[in-house]
Amino acid sequence: MTYLNEKMRRKEAGLPPPCMEYSSSSLTLTIYFSDVRTRVFAWSRFDSADHCGEELTLMFGSHEVVVHGQNLSCIVGYLAGFHIESLRTVPATYRPVDADELVIRKFEVRKVQF
Repeated sequence: MTYLNEKMRRKEAGLPPPCMEYSSSSLTLTIYFSDVRTRVFAWSRFDSADHCGEELTLMFGSHEVVVHGQNLSCIVGYLAGFHIESLRTVPATYRPVDADELVIRKFEVRKVQF
């Protein structure tokens, strides 16, 4: 199933948008927080990623973005090619219908002190 088909299927079923949007290449990563804030990070500033269980940490120059959720390992493959356009949280009341579904519960953005 293509990404666009999946997005349309979710909308028709009354499900929230997918937690990850991707393309063949992207210049930025947009983070959509549950409280309507949005942050944009340039992939040119991406330094590294660290995945452990239900936490994925992304380093962008002077900031680290910590992603909390389930099945975060599916994000890792897209990181290498800078294919991720955006990440977003799902509503707290949402329960995934598929055990393998990517679910992002929250983000933390921290300024890194050198």
